[in-house]
Amino acid sequence: MKKALSVIISACLVGAMALSMAGCKAKDDTTKIGIAMPTKSLERWNRDGSFLEEEFKKLGYEVELKYSDNDVTQQVSDIENLISRADISVHVASNEGLPRVVIQYVLTGKPCLVTHLPGIERIVANGVNGEHFPSNCIEILAARLIALMSDSAKLRAYAEEAKRMDLSAWGVETMLETINEAYGIAQR
Repeated sequence: MKKALSVIISACLVGAMALSMAGCKAKDDTTKIGIAMPTKSLERWNRDGSFLEEEFKKLGYEVELKYSDNDVTQQVSDIENLISRADISVHVASNEGLPRVVIQYVLTGKPCLVTHLPGIERIVANGVNGEHFPSNCIEILAARLIALMSDSAKLRAYAEEAKRMDLSAWGVETMLETINEAYGIAQR
């Protein structure tokens, strides 16, 4: 039997569309992976959802694939719930600023697999508390996720390093100070 493990994957797009994938511990101590997509109306989500479902099923995982029909409230609720249960967090984005959800992952001690975006290395140190992968390459993501799920020592090491990350620069107080400073400069 496979070791019980939980996984979450989220992809945030412009307009807060999100792909989320989470694994829940199944009764028989295998990994159950759930995939929630934002919509069936875009071919990309259909293709990526089907690819992930097929790949994980080939490996013997139980997979549940759902679509939310662009209900953002439901997506947000699902993602928060999945983060709380996940052992690995994955963020897939092709064009986004620094994703807040990745900060949430690290603050909860989750090892992360993330698309390489500008500034992401300030939160996810490649090979330390997670790994970076190229944008729009679901095959590389799947291979790295499967490898990490199979390497419990690396998973534990990444989780420990995630817990040690100093993210005080992303705290509310620091952000408010920065905003106030920017307004002060603008008023001069």
